[in-house]
Amino acid sequence: MAKSLPLPIHADDLCIHAEVYALADKYNIKGLKDLADEKFGEALDLAFTGQKFFEAVDTIYTETPRSDTRLRKKVAAHLVERKKHHGMYPELKSALERHHELAYYMLLPEWEVDSSLSSSARAPILERGDGE
Repeated sequence: MAKSLPLPIHADDLCIHAEVYALADKYNIKGLKDLADEKFGEALDLAFTGQKFFEAVDTIYTETPRSDTRLRKKVAAHLVERKKHHGMYPELKSALERHHELAYYMLLPEWEVDSSLSSSARAPILERGDGE
């Protein structure tokens, strides 16, 4: 039987901070929630997108209110960067299948840039219509 490799140092940090964040939200402890958010962001900078990372994603998408997007956006931005380097790998595909909203948050930054053009800036392009 093959031995499993040891987890990277601090691999559980994301899970712990996500769980503390969810509990702080549940019990309405704003200071603790803010601290868990800060610590989650720090841990995310060092995170390996392996099993423990996706356990934290599951916690975020199942234990926090849908209206609370702070950790969702951080995770999505992290995954967008990782996808640039690693493409669509099985763990990411599985997470996207479990949490459809994750795909939305991964695409949101691109949409916000595209929609930042005001309607008046787009109007001349739409009004021409003659192929110019």
